[in-house]
Amino acid sequence: MRGRGTPVPPDEKWRLFFAVAMTEEVKARAAEVQRELGKTTGRIVKWVDPAILHITLKFVGWVPENRVDDCLAVGREVAAVGRRGKLILAGAGAFPNARRPRVLWLGAAGDIDILAAAAEVFDRRMAEVGLAEAESRTFAAHLTLGRVRQGARPPDMTEAIFAFADEQFGEVPVEEILLMRSHLQPSGPVYERSEAFSLPAS
Repeated sequence: MRGRGTPVPPDEKWRLFFAVAMTEEVKARAAEVQRELGKTTGRIVKWVDPAILHITLKFVGWVPENRVDDCLAVGREVAAVGRRGKLILAGAGAFPNARRPRVLWLGAAGDIDILAAAAEVFDRRMAEVGLAEAESRTFAAHLTLGRVRQGARPPDMTEAIFAFADEQFGEVPVEEILLMRSHLQPSGPVYERSEAFSLPAS
């Protein structure tokens, strides 16, 4: 598998991930948080375009075109044993921590057990079919806002992040899981919806 940021190879490989889409309300509120946090970070953070914000359930990476059907099969399998629910985007945070942030994010509450269960099955099944390695870290539902540029020294974000501790940014219905294809461009990634897998109503 090729790593993140690798130039787009010929069409025989697709860069794929499974995700849950965000509402327009959440995207708009996330953009506001990006602007506020940007007052502290300056230009050292590469912000995610609000238009493509999502919660990743499993990043697959480069997949041979003749194995995309295997990803589709796993997506159908995971959706069939899942259920619908609702997320609440609330609070902000940073990985690994606010004092030395590398990734800035919004938190998720509500039916996060739905996402955690789906992420666990995706992780196991994609490893079993030989298309992605199993994650070493436990899944934590979050909405990535931006990443500190490589080599940059980030400021302490504790105070800026704490300002959003009690804020809610909207609700998101979880009714389907998406298989997304990522096209890497000089201006940033462009995402294409490859398939949507509906979750059972109960």
